[in-house]
Amino acid sequence: MAATGADALVHAIESYVSLPANPFTDALALQAIRMLWTYLPQTYAHADNLEARGQVHLASTLAGMSFSLGGLGIVHSLSHPMSARYGVPHGLANAVILPKVIAYNLPASTEKYATIARMIDPSLHSVSMQQAAKTLIPLVEELMHSIDIPQDFSHLDHHFTDEDIAQLAEDAMNDHGTVHYNPRKAVKDDIEAIYKKVLPVNIDEKIYH
Repeated sequence: MAATGADALVHAIESYVSLPANPFTDALALQAIRMLWTYLPQTYAHADNLEARGQVHLASTLAGMSFSLGGLGIVHSLSHPMSARYGVPHGLANAVILPKVIAYNLPASTEKYATIARMIDPSLHSVSMQQAAKTLIPLVEELMHSIDIPQDFSHLDHHFTDEDIAQLAEDAMNDHGTVHYNPRKAVKDDIEAIYKKVLPVNIDEKIYH
């Protein structure tokens, strides 16, 4: 429930800031984000709350309509290899990676991230657009914590080497259905840097470097 609900949220946020986004996808994405923010924690805490569950399903559909028209971004580019190579559930991989990609995309999507943050917390209308946009990161982290999503992939029984990370980054760059729609252009070094923020690295290599 947490992983699939978080996946729907990532669909909405990524399609909202994607390069092909337009007023139609924006409207669908923002409504999906609003609904998921309200009802996903309720559904997770109370699985028998059928009203909340129904609202999450509806929000997921709206997010799907948005990204089918507007595309996705590098959250999905990075998550797909984690699922394919290390068996991480897709929604969980997306949820862990999302805050790091928001931080990476901030220079290219400041206004839209600020819009999301201010929708969630109206008090952010009193701060600058840049500050509101940055605040979206802890807001997302708080939501993920409320549904028991881990902050990184340290739960995996694997210590990632530089070669592992390079291979993941190459896979991500070859994810042509997502990487090209990201609002901020990413090269392989950028992708590797994001992976290193969420992956447990090989201890010996970390000391050596």
